[in-house]
Amino acid sequence: MAAQEPASSSEPRKKRRGLERSGEGGEKGPKRKKKGSGGKKAAAATAGAPVVAGVPATTGERAGKVKKAAAPPLPRPPSPAWMRMMLEDFVKYLRSVRAEMKRVTWPSGKEVRMATVVVLITLVVVTGYIAIVNMLLNLVFQQNPTGVGM
Repeated sequence: MAAQEPASSSEPRKKRRGLERSGEGGEKGPKRKKKGSGGKKAAAATAGAPVVAGVPATTGERAGKVKKAAAPPLPRPPSPAWMRMMLEDFVKYLRSVRAEMKRVTWPSGKEVRMATVVVLITLVVVTGYIAIVNMLLNLVFQQNPTGVGM
């Protein structure tokens, strides 16, 4: 009789386990074991069995059986509600683009021509600068092709 625990002492332990599992509040109860997990019989079968590569070998009838991995679930097609929502979002995006384009201040034809002239002049100036630097460097390295004695 001394080995038995009173029934009331097991209740706090169950509550404690439930709190540890669920984090806060303890809404979920203690975790249940799955059917076929083995229990004492599986532990007894593998107690004296050798361990190879970290996996204990089982003895008895179950030694040759290997569980097959479950096939991955097939992808489900998108629901009509999801497709409708995506279409509505796309239409909303296009409307916002149209509204934003109306707010843009477009340059006049004269402003576009002036900007084009500025770009072309800048292009000619930078190209001339690079050509002059290239010619000077070619003259320097043609006089001393080995680079020794500088």
